Amino acid sequence: MHVTQAFKGKVIEISSKLGIQPDDLMAVMAFESRFDPAAKTKAPGGSATGLIQIIEARANELGTTTEALSKMSAVEQLDYVYAHLKPKAGDMKTLSDIYMAVFRPIAVEEAENEVLFKIGTDGYSGNAPLDINGDGQITKAEATQMVINRRDSDYKKK
Repeated sequence: MHVTQAFKGKVIEISSKLGIQPDDLMAVMAFESRFDPAAKTKAPGGSATGLIQIIEARANELGTTTEALSKMSAVEQLDYVYAHLKPKAGDMKTLSDIYMAVFRPIAVEEAENEVLFKIGTDGYSGNAPLDINGDGQITKAEATQMVINRRDSDYKKK
């Protein structure tokens, strides 16, 4: 199990530094990886790894690699989660903003109806399941709704 007391404590610590709610950060990590630091998914131009699905280029900017991230414990990897989110500290006011800092950083602080991707783009084709209403557009609210759905689904199981 990756969610230990040490993990929870570190999530609270980094959330405090970032000025965000720990439960919101946990929801984002649950959606992206189910808290598995070795989780991998396909991403445009390659793959993404870890608690928040960091792509190789971003891992390199953070001074590591996706391979190294995949070998870290969940607690160790939280240092990179923090480093990834730190540039948006103070801008993340909602769960949507926290998720956007991971999924589409330029959309942090944008309106919930902000269109992130339209049909016919690589961003859309790689994330089509997020188009909840099937209108050929993925909005910030739709993308975040999937995070909320996972959080609520996992919460109800407990």
